[in-house]
Amino acid sequence: MQAREIFDSYLTRNRMRRTSERYAVMEAALLRPGLFCADDLHKALSGSSMRVSVATVYNTLDLLCKCSLVMRHKLNGHDQLLYERILPAQTADTRLLLICRLCGKVKRLPAPRLGDIASPARTGTFSADSFCGYIYGYCRSCQRLLKQDNYYNK
Repeated sequence: MQAREIFDSYLTRNRMRRTSERYAVMEAALLRPGLFCADDLHKALSGSSMRVSVATVYNTLDLLCKCSLVMRHKLNGHDQLLYERILPAQTADTRLLLICRLCGKVKRLPAPRLGDIASPARTGTFSADSFCGYIYGYCRSCQRLLKQDNYYNK
């Protein structure tokens, strides 16, 4: 099933309006690589002919999270919620995010297979379909900066 069909089915099932603005937000979100914030998505949409309010962007991103097309992240060091697309073929995807506590830089790493982490023996009747882990620390350039400033000896 394609992303538009999944979203359309979700809206129909929940008796919600299927508006061109919602579909514009969905398409823009699914075209964005990596992590993005709602404000950046709104700015990108402002440059198009479609007029979409900030509230519509936030509300549509919430709907996209509920139908598993987008994942929401709240990372330490970031003031805003961040989002990333999850295409239908990636629903069994796993991801580890390395997050620098100083500069906020985020790097994605390949993660172990989901079956190794959430095996039926460990999770019982719970059916896991994705996994996301956060690892906090310091990137290489911030480690150098901290050593130069003698941060650890203060």
